[in-house]
Amino acid sequence: MPDGWVSDKSAKYNVYYPVKEDILQYGTPVSWKEMMKISGLKRVGEVAFAMHARLFGGFAKNSHHRMLSKLEAAMDTSLFYPEEDELSLFLLEPIRKLFSSKGARKIEYMSMMDGGGSLDILNASIEDLSNLCTGPVTVKDENADFVLTCYFDGNAALFFSKEENLHDLLAGTGLEGVIYKRDTPLAWERSKVDYFG
Repeated sequence: MPDGWVSDKSAKYNVYYPVKEDILQYGTPVSWKEMMKISGLKRVGEVAFAMHARLFGGFAKNSHHRMLSKLEAAMDTSLFYPEEDELSLFLLEPIRKLFSSKGARKIEYMSMMDGGGSLDILNASIEDLSNLCTGPVTVKDENADFVLTCYFDGNAALFFSKEENLHDLLAGTGLEGVIYKRDTPLAWERSKVDYFG
């Protein structure tokens, strides 16, 4: 959020957190790579460990808590952690563009809370799309060329694609992440990975 920005509305009762409308209007995504730089963490995997420690508290390893301490020290009042168990609002426009780049006309979704449905890619309002960011959900285009789902009990998303060259596909989208290859371990955080963003 912009420096010094304050609103009288909060999405949470016990701690201030911006509401979706304010995030969309005033917010700017901060990449994990940027958080790595300002916190002094050495790898994107360490940022992921710190985020896990924040979510799981006492269940995380001590080394993860040290990483979280570095991340917490880098936080200021204009930075907010991503929400747990839901897609980031900042994924909406890049996903709309990616899905429509292959000729898709519909975004199909399945939510644990609200069941399933579909939205017209070009005509869905940002409010319609932001409803996809209210809990665990899987979204795909009608051809299943792309599928995006939230990580349960996490604040990252998994993106599946039939495309071979993901670097070209994702260039210029503003998205970031780790590309899983056949030899990428599921617990990638300690491994050398193919990072984009």
